[in-house]
Amino acid sequence: MEKTKVLIIGAGAAGLCAAKHVLSCTNFICRIIEQTDEVGGTWVYTDDIFKDKYGSPIHSSMYQGLKTNLPKEVMQFLDFPFPPNEKSYLHHSEVLQYLRDYAEHNHLLNHLELHKTVELVQPIFGLEKLAWKAQIKDLKKGAIEEDVFDAVMVCNGHYSVPNVPDIPGIQDFKGSVIHSHVFRVSDPYRGKNVVIWGASASGLDISLEISSVAKSVTICHRHPEMVKHKFPENVRQAANIISASGDGFTLEDGTECKADALIYCTGYHYNFPLLSKECAIEVKDNRVTPLYKHLINIEYPSMCLVGLPFKVSPVKLSITY
Repeated sequence: MEKTKVLIIGAGAAGLCAAKHVLSCTNFICRIIEQTDEVGGTWVYTDDIFKDKYGSPIHSSMYQGLKTNLPKEVMQFLDFPFPPNEKSYLHHSEVLQYLRDYAEHNHLLNHLELHKTVELVQPIFGLEKLAWKAQIKDLKKGAIEEDVFDAVMVCNGHYSVPNVPDIPGIQDFKGSVIHSHVFRVSDPYRGKNVVIWGASASGLDISLEISSVAKSVTICHRHPEMVKHKFPENVRQAANIISASGDGFTLEDGTECKADALIYCTGYHYNFPLLSKECAIEVKDNRVTPLYKHLINIEYPSMCLVGLPFKVSPVKLSITY
């Protein structure tokens, strides 16, 4: 019997979990396509911030000191626990090693193709059943091949395309401006007055990370009265930003906030440039449609997009799927 051939795009937690389950079926085979030089996805740290050596955008948003904001007990695969350890909150390098171990334990590495990207996926109509044509680029050689698959699992993550809302007057601000996607280390903020825009996970984590070296850290967001964290003395919460000037920002409550640097911690956009229009997947108001259970392409159920929801434990989410 001819085996069902599956394309898995990405070798982060979602892609590895997808591959493990695909390969558990004896009549399935897969190709796992990964643009970097190892498994791990967003857990792979790099000092690079814009382009890699092949000119591709840097995928990872990992910074040097990041530790998990969820305990390992709710992040692990059900059938593959983390090694025994007294601590529950791990450094990112420990999570990466865990994913490496998971890939090796489940014999996934033989199916992994590194330094490759999927440039285009489109449905093939007119056959006995729907198939998928993919253009796969070898980043080392620059060559593009075409291959045909019975199913596609998109596992390319959603922490690589920054959401950068406009701030009127931001072009006049004389300080440094970055998005958390390219934040790596705290030292550039030593002795500075830093504004963090956003109070979700990255905003709070980076605020604490740089507070040990910064003169002051101001977290600007819509509901400062709702975040009850106990912060260091040089960290405060403030109202949302409405405009910028040369030396700082005007906030919604009318106050002025002087600053030497701004870090956008304003989240990310879903982005699927590899999917042709014929795939019928759209992103509207940062919501991916039309999907059943935030997973299966309603128009073409042999395509799924794994790990899309934000407010979840992503590893457990992949297992549930």
